[in-house]
Amino acid sequence: MLSKTQKILETPTVETSFHDLMDTILDELKKINDFEAGEKLFSHLLEKLQLQDPLGRAADVYCPDKPQYSSNNRTFINAEIVYFRNATATMVRYAPHPEKSLKYASFFLNQIHPPLRDAKTEITILLNLIHVYKRKRSFDNDSLVFSRASHRILKYNNLQPTRDGKSLEQSKTSHHPTHNNRSSTSTSTTTSHSDGNNQHSGQQ
Repeated sequence: MLSKTQKILETPTVETSFHDLMDTILDELKKINDFEAGEKLFSHLLEKLQLQDPLGRAADVYCPDKPQYSSNNRTFINAEIVYFRNATATMVRYAPHPEKSLKYASFFLNQIHPPLRDAKTEITILLNLIHVYKRKRSFDNDSLVFSRASHRILKYNNLQPTRDGKSLEQSKTSHHPTHNNRSSTSTSTTTSHSDGNNQHSGQQ
């Protein structure tokens, strides 16, 4: 008898629901602890979104040199956006080691743009990256790990981690005047709060 994951992978993407994909990704990563299966499901999700680079090549987490991906002239609905954000954050969170986690974080931060990308998910992904680094390498200073893993993003947005490493605040040194009024962003390293329409969290 085929497992739920096998059934989804053998089903044409057009016939697969985002809800089923997200549920199965969560099952594989959190309950079964099978990251390889999660990666196959995530690739299935990317195929369903029809993300392509300017040359028409499909999105690939392991090809960081490709230009940013676009939707091939299709409009994303809100559910697709939410599931993609949460799936990516989940892959970062439950990666078996920091290098793999960083691959997914870099994919989102460097090759994805709005509407699939937003500031809230950026922060969630960076905090999830801290979790993986601390879990695997026993860092005692979350704030230091956070700074190293996210320096460019934080600098651009004039943000810096607070001393406890659990939230963000405006940087004392301003690099971009347009962001000077950005307020402190408080985000727990263990809890992710979703939008009203969001039924799954990438940080659970």
